[in-house]
Amino acid sequence: MSNIGSINIYHSLSIKIVTKLVTFLSGSFVTIDNLKKRVMTDPTIIFNRANKLDKQGRARVEIRVVLNSRAEYFYTNVKIKPEYWDEAKLKVKARPNAEHITLNIQIRDMQNKICEVIGRCVREGTTITRSLIKRELEPEIATKYLCFHNFMKTEIDKRNDVCADTKRLHRKSLEILKEYTPEILMKDINYKLIQGFEYFLIEKGLNANTRGDRYHKHLKLYINRAIQQDLYDKVNPYSKGFKMPSASVNREALTPQELNDLENLNFEPDLFVLERVRDAFLFACYTGMRLGDWIRLEKEWIKIEGDEMYMTFKPSKAKSRWVMRFPLHQVQGGKPKAIILKYMEQAQPKFFPRMNEGMVNRNLKSIARMAGIDKKLHSHIGKITFITIAASLGISIDILSELTGTTTDTLRRYYKKVNPELRNRTIEEIKW
Repeated sequence: MSNIGSINIYHSLSIKIVTKLVTFLSGSFVTIDNLKKRVMTDPTIIFNRANKLDKQGRARVEIRVVLNSRAEYFYTNVKIKPEYWDEAKLKVKARPNAEHITLNIQIRDMQNKICEVIGRCVREGTTITRSLIKRELEPEIATKYLCFHNFMKTEIDKRNDVCADTKRLHRKSLEILKEYTPEILMKDINYKLIQGFEYFLIEKGLNANTRGDRYHKHLKLYINRAIQQDLYDKVNPYSKGFKMPSASVNREALTPQELNDLENLNFEPDLFVLERVRDAFLFACYTGMRLGDWIRLEKEWIKIEGDEMYMTFKPSKAKSRWVMRFPLHQVQGGKPKAIILKYMEQAQPKFFPRMNEGMVNRNLKSIARMAGIDKKLHSHIGKITFITIAASLGISIDILSELTGTTTDTLRRYYKKVNPELRNRTIEEIKW
């Protein structure tokens, strides 16, 4: 009985203590939930969080806020050298030119703005997110990029990590997206939207076999870029089980006989455009160049040393390596050298100006009919043909990588199919 009585006494005491604590907090107009939120979201000034200096020896000043047990950082647009930072007072040290006054005001203003956003959210009972704070700090960004179409257009225009032809494809995807729906707000991006976009592509006949898969890839890419810039605070809907359509691509190469048929074509003077496209395509078959590279082929890429001719350039495709001193006088018995000499005088400075993928592929269809080739010619077959013939003749994949600027992994993944005719001829020539 004495033990039970002791337990009851302790229980009643604990209830009284909790009651007094709650009463005290309530009298101070601070609830336990609000106190927890206030502690979790207290903005703190942080200097050189990454412990890394830029080329000028400066580090960033940021504001740290803990949201849902996760630290979020907001850049104050202030960078200074470590010797000018007062870690004890968390401010820029005094300097003769009084620049520290402006910088400290800029840092404190941003900290105060974040505190105002947090305070308002706590009072209204709304969820505090990084994107919400970001929009409050930079309202012009939220207004400018409220429409996803505007955001995507701006991102495409300002990108300098892709070539002009890639930008053209991205703009085409944006046009198709606008055709599907004239306006998409950031808040409207969800799984239902991309599923409806897929049905729209199927109705238009733009399914995977007609490269419709790239429209989804581009849409997914720019949704991710919006997430990275805190303009979209949800999970990318493409990661919620949507199966990206994939096309079965037939990477077919030309045979030596078909190459000869193209080489032996004679064109009337009024068909000079077809002749230029044929020569440019043959140059790709001899060198393995992509369309995006041979349409911008310039004189400065070519170096002539007596009877020898070399080509050096950096492929436009991302992650490609430099092609150094490609021997145009040796490959295919010097046929690529002959094409260069044919157009050397009229190159100003490009050899094949005013060409694009659509124009080339349209003319290649006519050229294929004239040569009696029963294959759907397109610009990329040139690269496939070169790699297939070279591999069949025993050239290693590492050397092919050096000759084309393509990584060995890509070569193994896409260009490992060998022409049966060349394979049999190679086996016959081997001295077993």
